[in-house]
Amino acid sequence: MTIKEAAVKSIHELPEDATWEDVQERISFVAGVHRGLRELNEGKGILHEQVREEELRGLAASHAGSSTELTAKDVLSRSSGFGSRQEGFRTSSSCRRGPR
Repeated sequence: MTIKEAAVKSIHELPEDATWEDVQERISFVAGVHRGLRELNEGKGILHEQVREEELRGLAASHAGSSTELTAKDVLSRSSGFGSRQEGFRTSSSCRRGPR
């Protein structure tokens, strides 16, 4: 399927009352998915465990110095449902949030 075909198909799947913003969001989403798949095919994926560790560091840093400062144990217990439990599972590097 060409890029144009994928874009047209995605737009056709929107409800009849879709706005221009809905169209823009859908195209951006589909483009991001395709970019992520391309990165994975190129071997640019990141281990889920690495993403999890980055998220945990960010969570701990965001609470540092506050009245609700978290310990590493708190962060780990609150994040037990985060990410995949599969060893070596990869995600696209474009899925990461924040500074790289």
